[in-house]
Amino acid sequence: MTKSNITEYDNTAANNTDVQDVPLGENLMYPSHVNNAFREIMADLADINDGTVTLTSPAAGSINITGNITVGGTVDGRDIATDGSKLDGIEASATADQTGAEIASSISGQTVATLTITSATINGGSISGITDLAVADGGTGASDAATARTNLDVDQAGTAVALAIALG
Repeated sequence: MTKSNITEYDNTAANNTDVQDVPLGENLMYPSHVNNAFREIMADLADINDGTVTLTSPAAGSINITGNITVGGTVDGRDIATDGSKLDGIEASATADQTGAEIASSISGQTVATLTITSATINGGSISGITDLAVADGGTGASDAATARTNLDVDQAGTAVALAIALG
């Protein structure tokens, strides 16, 4: 049977009696057949290199690749093209196991333009650069005590309370 490409070669050497119709058998091979056989084998190898003929079951223990890889399907069931675009959005050396302290440390001293917090507890420190909270929203509408007393209609001297007690 004529071996028309490398995928048809046999693992048993004695079964490979021709290469692309060039006879390899004993007493059948002329000196010109040797040259032609090597040329045909080289052409078969070039077909694999070009991708004209694909190997039936390639396997490798390790592969070193220096160029780009294009995958036209999935790898272990994963769509690399889709997953790859997701990975493009992740910062280099990012981790998913940071503690609250590590996150707080990384944002300490940073400026946040807009932040919505549903519920917060502030233990100490100070808040600056904010707009006074209106009385209607539960604040005093002021940045100082005197203005707060005025906004809340508190008697500055406390005379209204003393008068009410005396009239009592």
